[in-house]
Amino acid sequence: MHTQYGNQPPQMALVFGAFGSAIVGVVYGPAWSALQRRGRLLCAEMFPLCELNAQADILRRATDRQKLEQMLGLDRSIIADLQGRVVLLAPLLASAVTAFLPH
Repeated sequence: MHTQYGNQPPQMALVFGAFGSAIVGVVYGPAWSALQRRGRLLCAEMFPLCELNAQADILRRATDRQKLEQMLGLDRSIIADLQGRVVLLAPLLASAVTAFLPH
């Protein structure tokens, strides 16, 4: 691979792709955590459980709260969320394609 900085081995593109994926992951983690925290606060505000006394009311509200958590994706872990998002690996995949294409 010829660059303005000299001839580089094709594997250098993989290094840059891995670095790009790491940067995306570093940014994604805190953003995901903040969205999870805000989503849980929203669920707690919309469906508070502490003010109810009757068992049927608590169960009904807990069911509604669980439905909202599922809609917001609060029931997934960060790993499960990342498995569905190829965007994190896009820089690495693009560099792998670049590294192994014929020149």
